[in-house]
Amino acid sequence: MSFRRTAPSRTARARRGAPAPRQPTAETLERRTLLSAGDLDRTFSGDGKLTVDFAGARDEANAVLVRPDGTIFAAGFATSPTRLEDFALARIDLRGRLVPSFGRLGKVTTDFGTIEAGTFDRAQGAAFTREGRILLVGYAGAVPGGDFGTAGPRFGLARYTPGGAPDREFGPSHDGAETTSFRGSTTSCWLRPTRPRRRTCSVARVSHYFRSVPP
Repeated sequence: MSFRRTAPSRTARARRGAPAPRQPTAETLERRTLLSAGDLDRTFSGDGKLTVDFAGARDEANAVLVRPDGTIFAAGFATSPTRLEDFALARIDLRGRLVPSFGRLGKVTTDFGTIEAGTFDRAQGAAFTREGRILLVGYAGAVPGGDFGTAGPRFGLARYTPGGAPDREFGPSHDGAETTSFRGSTTSCWLRPTRPRRRTCSVARVSHYFRSVPP
């Protein structure tokens, strides 16, 4: 006599309290468009590109920060007819639009010169602080004349609150800006991470790179 073992029926499993096997189901997926590597993301500013104008003259971005939520901070300098060049910072949302609540309609500038005379001030690096503030570094204080001014630039640092206002807790004048130099040298600085997972950075460099060249 032969015996054959068969799987218990659904009714038998129900009587024993065993769970019935799950039936396959179909899940409707949302529609998505996959971009090829290197394609412009047209969800950003409509065509994947964005330009920001500060004062109708030459503006340049030298550093970019991105928050986990996709918010972008572009730092560099903006040219002004009266103040020459200033530190410049713009905040842009995930869709490629200026954030109007940041600074003045999404933009903020810092001038290291005086009311009587403008200077060449350029941000060349940027970083977030532990408190969420934005720190810009570069060179500041070069006056007109020669390649980079008759007076060499100094280390320039500016710090802003998350809302784009100058951080009044930073700088000797409580205006969110600071400059320093080394005797006999013209100076500039960048931000460079020192060690992974640390919130510190080093400032460099000291050189004669920006000195004036006689005709």
